[in-house]
Amino acid sequence: MRSYLSSILVVLCVIASVRGAVLRYSLPIKWSFQNPDGYYRNVILVNSTFVGPTLHATEGDIVYITVRNEMLSDVTSIHWHGFELPTSTFDGASQITQYPIAPHQSFEYVLNLTFVSAGTYYYHSHIPMQYHDGLYGAFIVHPRMQDGSLQYDEEIVIVLSDWFHADGSVLGASAIYAPSRVWQLNSPKSVLINGRGRFHCRDVPASNGCNPTMPYHVVTIKRGLKYRLRVICAATRVALSFAVQNHSYTVIQSQAENTIPIKNVKTVHMPIGSRYDVILEANQPIGNYWIGSEIIGCTSCNGFNSSINVQPSLGLRGYAILRYEGAEQEEPKLPFAAREEAAQPGSIILQNDEIVKPLVRRNIPEPTVRWSVNSTKISPEVHWRLNGFMFHHPTVPIIFDLKRNFSVESLVWSVNQGDVVDVIWHSHLNMDHPLHLHGFKFWLLGHGYDPFNTSHAIPSSPMRYDTVNVAGRGWIHFRFIADRPGPWMAHCHIDFHSVELMAFVVNVIPKDRKDLELPAGYSTCDSFPAILPQPPSHPGGDSSFPPFSDFRDLVSAQRFVESVVLGLIMLAIGVLLGIIIDRHMVSSKFQRGVANS
Repeated sequence: MRSYLSSILVVLCVIASVRGAVLRYSLPIKWSFQNPDGYYRNVILVNSTFVGPTLHATEGDIVYITVRNEMLSDVTSIHWHGFELPTSTFDGASQITQYPIAPHQSFEYVLNLTFVSAGTYYYHSHIPMQYHDGLYGAFIVHPRMQDGSLQYDEEIVIVLSDWFHADGSVLGASAIYAPSRVWQLNSPKSVLINGRGRFHCRDVPASNGCNPTMPYHVVTIKRGLKYRLRVICAATRVALSFAVQNHSYTVIQSQAENTIPIKNVKTVHMPIGSRYDVILEANQPIGNYWIGSEIIGCTSCNGFNSSINVQPSLGLRGYAILRYEGAEQEEPKLPFAAREEAAQPGSIILQNDEIVKPLVRRNIPEPTVRWSVNSTKISPEVHWRLNGFMFHHPTVPIIFDLKRNFSVESLVWSVNQGDVVDVIWHSHLNMDHPLHLHGFKFWLLGHGYDPFNTSHAIPSSPMRYDTVNVAGRGWIHFRFIADRPGPWMAHCHIDFHSVELMAFVVNVIPKDRKDLELPAGYSTCDSFPAILPQPPSHPGGDSSFPPFSDFRDLVSAQRFVESVVLGLIMLAIGVLLGIIIDRHMVSSKFQRGVANS
């Protein structure tokens, strides 16, 4: 009998371990006035912190996340970067899979991690130019079964980002209305590591209270231990490098894909949206060492030069402090010569994907669908064109009607669930683009510079990514299995290019040809104020936002109306006070006249 009960207990434990746990998080979002690099500006906080809190889950878990929008007049939505969800229902792409979350409203995301492999991910706003203001944070998915081959003692999350001193809405407007000067106006002011950096504060008005000696973020380690650093590039505009003074490390994972270990790496170059997991040994003398991140090009991860970048920001560095237990509470005494260290014999600068190989080889199916995507911008146009067409966010999210008749011009391209999609993306301008595909990992089959080589060699064991850099005047060739239904965005991850609508949608039609089953009351727009302007109908037939519009424009309109209403209220109060004062003066004169008589 005991043996029988023990067997049942074992079976129940196995079932529980396979099914995973149910987790719940709450993410209130609000504005605050902060100085991450010493300069005070408006910053979006998640759970009252910048950077947002690191979320943790395990493969197979079901995670309920309630996002509560406590901002006064900004809408929002949250995307889970790199997640392979069963359907796109909770992917978080505003106007594609949901209406944005209105001010003072909440939305519950239900993340089924059945198909999400263990690794390093992050979450961020999917309203253009909003994660630029601070709405992002790390999301770590732990393995259901521990891998004994990965020997380390502790984990540390490192989030890299470029930082600007103007609000995202202002910078987004400059991308639209001053496109010829957008890169001069929008050069980063500093580089942050885990939300901290340092700005020189020169030419800043004293009223700002800018602090040129802002403390750096400190990472404390113990000599003799091994650390898994989970490094995330959450930048808005530029690619960043990552290095640690007097230390090398071993790369073990890229974008949640285990790699054949790459040892003695001194520097990795990271396009926007990429992640690397590395093992660092605390084997140096006890002391303080710099952690450094440098702007390596406008969006280039191919070297230290970029013809498109503005010189003042090229090479700009951000720092944090790696402090051994027992070291003095001070900044490192020696300057960080990152490039010189990387040039030492035997050291590796990981700046492209040539030497990154998957730990597990997968069979690559033959394609059933082939697309060629050409990205360009024709002066003086502001928006990008893909295959000659401009993308427009639909008024009604695509997820509510997957089978509507989308034209080729809409850049919503439908495939059947199970299709194997082959994509060749060309960048016809001298500008790199970190391309991100929602919902899927794709095999990177080739990349290079124009002209495209139709007979290029296909690697025998290519890596899978969710984000990859397309070189300026270059191309990439990738393939993915469209096995999860729903609309999924593919877009450049430069946030300014989100404003400029450099995107298309992979619309995966379910096998049963039915629309997705959505939870009752899923993502309605009933809570939006009636004062928001109704978008006109696009000439292509679908009701769409006008070319220069996004939800930040609607927010601007709402703020304008709020300002007018507030002005009218103040005017009415002023008139009322004037009447009261006038009557009081008349009454006083009358009383004095009576007294004198």
